[in-house]
Amino acid sequence: MTILRPHDGIYLGDGEWLSWEAFGAFNPDELQPAYLPQLEWEARVRLDFPHAELSDIRQFIRLRNAASEYFCTTGRCLNVFGALGELYGSVVWGIRLNRKPNAQGSDGRLGDDHVEIKTIGPLSKSDRVQVKLSGNFNKLLVVKIVWDAEEMERVAGGAWWDLVNEMEPEMNITSRMVTRHDLTRAKSGNAGLAWSRACRIGQAPFHPP
Repeated sequence: MTILRPHDGIYLGDGEWLSWEAFGAFNPDELQPAYLPQLEWEARVRLDFPHAELSDIRQFIRLRNAASEYFCTTGRCLNVFGALGELYGSVVWGIRLNRKPNAQGSDGRLGDDHVEIKTIGPLSKSDRVQVKLSGNFNKLLVVKIVWDAEEMERVAGGAWWDLVNEMEPEMNITSRMVTRHDLTRAKSGNAGLAWSRACRIGQAPFHPP
């Protein structure tokens, strides 16, 4: 599996990556001794993600930390990458996620557009996503999450125990937004999309200066 970047972070668009360290040491689940550090943290992440809701940013950090801790403890991937992809869409793209469970047709809205979100996660056997055309969406966001290839290969080879007590594997997240018109002209059935094609026809995130 190809490493997207040699460092740990999420892609903001226009060649810019944001390291997980940029979120600071603030733990959203930890009781803070003073209110000022929390306000400073909120002000900083609002600058980086002006269209995101703070609740989604907090949950994004929680899931990322949980996935990393679980992997370092067990050598297995915690199955949260679909949720991470959806929260990435909210945090980086400003997608308003549907709050109703099992909402049909799309995962959220971006302005007037209904957006379906599909994630290619670590250890996926294919770099493709598949979407039902019966859904009420006019844009498809494909999110790709990659952990360090060498370490993941060691895990796949049964040497995962060597990772325990070592540095956490790097996690890189990026995405492409594809219009339904560019995806397919078909009206029914399923449509598949390879990551390589999504990169050719899709839009990368735009991060305002």
